[in-house]
Amino acid sequence: MERIITVINDYRPDAGSVCLGVSCHLRRRPAGREVRDLLKEKDITHQIRSVLKTFGIFHYKNHGGLGSAPGLPDITGCLKDGRGFWIEVKTDKGRLSPHQERFIQNINDAGGLAFVARSVDDVIEKLDLKKESNYD
Repeated sequence: MERIITVINDYRPDAGSVCLGVSCHLRRRPAGREVRDLLKEKDITHQIRSVLKTFGIFHYKNHGGLGSAPGLPDITGCLKDGRGFWIEVKTDKGRLSPHQERFIQNINDAGGLAFVARSVDDVIEKLDLKKESNYD
């Protein structure tokens, strides 16, 4: 089965709005499955990074490996007001490992902002981007 995902990312500062869309086309789509169920973690990560880039928010994708801390979230960034944030990207059915839970808790306990995002909407809500864009 071939999966084709298209991300539409249209930010219009003059109109103060953001239009985000995702379409997923399948050849032989399984009955009863939602488009959201078909998105993989890398697809959600790509959508989130597109939104962050649209808003001009500095961020980067963390690539775990030798020497990285266990549980390090997928995306690290800094808002325009200087606050840092960390995003752990999961699918609707994805679960956090104990290391990931502990890492997120440690950041939040220290006054940082770390959270799990299962969609672009989670990021818009947690980073309070709605007020910047009039996104509804």
